[in-house]
Amino acid sequence: MSAHQLHRSLARLNLRCFNVRPQRVQILRTPTAFYESLIERCDHATTRVTLSALYWGTGPLALNLAEAVARAASRGVAVNVTLDAARAGRRDKDGRTSV
Repeated sequence: MSAHQLHRSLARLNLRCFNVRPQRVQILRTPTAFYESLIERCDHATTRVTLSALYWGTGPLALNLAEAVARAASRGVAVNVTLDAARAGRRDKDGRTSV
């Protein structure tokens, strides 16, 4: 099935979909690259930041991301973060949680 056929099939089922040009797809190969990309996008956001995750984390990468989200919010950017309550509430070895 071609991408065009898939798009039409999804539209017939009233499912949301959008086209993405292959040259706009970036493969992030490490957790650090992933977090750095999110932080950069938060730092340049002008309208909104929306993040959804099963688990946020408590390490340095996650804390840097939390700071970037806070900076966006302080600039007046609308921020939405959705986390899985059970996983976000788990304590790490130092007793910290994601929430």
